[in-house]
Amino acid sequence: MLGFSSDERPASLEALNDWLEQRCRALWQQIPHGLRPGTIEDIRAEEARFLMPMPRLFDGFVEYTKRVSPTCLVHLERNRYSVPASFANRPVSLRVYPERIAPLRRAPGLRWMTAR
Repeated sequence: MLGFSSDERPASLEALNDWLEQRCRALWQQIPHGLRPGTIEDIRAEEARFLMPMPRLFDGFVEYTKRVSPTCLVHLERNRYSVPASFANRPVSLRVYPERIAPLRRAPGLRWMTAR
């Protein structure tokens, strides 16, 4: 994996992403831009003044409506996920994020409750 020895291998995906970001930023300071005078970092810093501010993060998920079984399980893509007992025998919305699944159910006051 990217030329790491077994003792250098990152412990998690977050650690790998941090390492990659540091490595890219270091290389940007060394590599010439190619079309304009200066390094890639010089041009990036110059252009950063003209970039729009970042809006709030996009909450990207896919949502499915499922029914919870009497044994507090939800079936999704051939997998079973346990949910709180208060969700049993009720319809739920499953929000599927890249790193997690969040079951939601509508409470009597029309508020969404999440399983934590």
